Amino acid sequence: MIPCYDIIAMLCDAVLERMPLLQKMGKEIPPDMYVTLHTLIYAAPRAGIEELVTVGRQLGFLCGPEFVKQSQTDEKCVNETIRENINLILPEEGWRIEKLIQIAKEEGIQYTPTEKSNQVQHQLNIGLLDVHKQQGRNC
Repeated sequence: MIPCYDIIAMLCDAVLERMPLLQKMGKEIPPDMYVTLHTLIYAAPRAGIEELVTVGRQLGFLCGPEFVKQSQTDEKCVNETIRENINLILPEEGWRIEKLIQIAKEEGIQYTPTEKSNQVQHQLNIGLLDVHKQQGRNC
């Protein structure tokens, strides 16, 4: 997610620099700003940054509802790094413990999970946790 924040910051700087031109042109967006604006509108509700939601809303007013709809539905318009990383889902604790145990075995490291980890691992083994449903991306 860190690369997303860096890219979002750069895109916001680009919009700030070009804002006078964007305001003059209205809904006629300069072609070199398409990806920038689509990406910020796409990222606004996903990044967890309250100020970016406001920026996304304002860009929506500036660009128009069709532009916003395209930003939300056509991921080809969005910066690839943002598209691939902004919706990552963190795995459940049971999956992390399972991976730690597996890596320790592969590397020949003696690893003893904590009591809490053992409880989570037990829940995983008896099927109370479904760690595989959490894997992957949401986009």
